[in-house]
Amino acid sequence: MHEDRGSLYFCSQQIVLLGENVDIDVDEPSVGLRWSIVACGTDFVLPGSEGIHESSSCGLPNIPLDIFVDSDVDPAAKYDPAQFPVVNGTGQRLSVQALFQFGRDHVLDVHEDYLYPFDTYRLTTTLRATSAGSNNTGDPIAISTLTTITKTSSFVVQPEDINSYALASDGSHVPSQDLNLLIQRPGVARAITMLLFSVNWMLAHSTIGFVAVSWLSSDGEKIRRYLTFIFVIVLAIPEIRKTMPDAPGFDGVLLDSIGFFPQMLITGMSAIVLLCMIAKRELELSFEPRPSSELPHRKPRVSMHFSKEVRNLRRGGTSVDFREARSWT
Repeated sequence: MHEDRGSLYFCSQQIVLLGENVDIDVDEPSVGLRWSIVACGTDFVLPGSEGIHESSSCGLPNIPLDIFVDSDVDPAAKYDPAQFPVVNGTGQRLSVQALFQFGRDHVLDVHEDYLYPFDTYRLTTTLRATSAGSNNTGDPIAISTLTTITKTSSFVVQPEDINSYALASDGSHVPSQDLNLLIQRPGVARAITMLLFSVNWMLAHSTIGFVAVSWLSSDGEKIRRYLTFIFVIVLAIPEIRKTMPDAPGFDGVLLDSIGFFPQMLITGMSAIVLLCMIAKRELELSFEPRPSSELPHRKPRVSMHFSKEVRNLRRGGTSVDFREARSWT
């Protein structure tokens, strides 16, 4: 009868685990959860600790606890209410975070990570609590609720709390609590990513337009100007790709397979085509014959005899009949 009363007592404890922080790292890939151990109900709250998380009915548990995560044999956290200091004069308990919080890292399911920015990650974990005892053999205590924050800087988290139990070695049921996390990108991040994706495609298509206009143009200066524009676009596309929210590396995600890589190929080929056009026109100009108007002007040759007679006349100062001189020539 004593065991039955104890089991009912422990199972009625309102123990709540709050996921204060969800640290998601898709490169590892892993997610770190930092849990706070909280109790709700006047019979289960440590006197002087009320008001935690702005709730007058919740505070720190008034019994020692061991918290186990997944299949761990050793507890991930040991909670002892006797370790919390009391403020002189007020009797208020100081909520020292290190005394009622603990962290745990989990491996993420990354089967859909290549679908960025529509990648989705899933995590399932189970936790159970026991009263603190020697050799980790305390009585089981039911965890009422598992919950986490729902928004981080780069992801939206959807927690799902499930009541469950585990089978002990003697066949008895040990109460546990499961948590399913669905992690996705927020809608704003997805919209910004797709807008930047569209901008890169418009820039890539504009290089094709530069090539078409240059093909119909005979102005070499304009072609060189278009080539400068294309080189600027070649440098701009990778930088725009890097500005996407929490963008992964250039590892071949779907967004790069249908976006960045073909965009760079198009802009690179456009630059090569314009370079070939410029080289072809320069070669054509170098081999074209010069028109007659560009030949050097040759002065008419004057008879040396006529020039000598003119110099003699200037020295002598005499007049001469130039019609006679013209006949000499």
